Amino acid sequence: MTTTPLPAAPVRSALELTARWSDLLEPPIFGARSLWLTWMAEDGVQLPLLMPIDDLPRLPEPALVEGLRTVHDAVVEKT
Repeated sequence: MTTTPLPAAPVRSALELTARWSDLLEPPIFGARSLWLTWMAEDGVQLPLLMPIDDLPRLPEPALVEGLRTVHDAVVEKT
C-alpha cells in the first residue's frame, strides 16, 4: 500500500476514470495478475491511497474476498 500525490481534479465520468487509471498505471507492465484499488471521496476527488494486490488466483477464495471487503470498510470508515 502506498500513498501518492494525486491530481486534485475530481473524476466525474467513466472517461475521466479510465484516463485516471491510465495515468496511475503508467507504464502498464504487469508480471502477474494484479488488482489495484483506490478510493474516491464523495466529491470525486481521489484519496491519496493506491493499493496493488499481486499474484491473485483466477478464482479467489471467500477469505480473500472477505479480506478485501474488510480493507474497504476500514478505508471508508477513516474518510
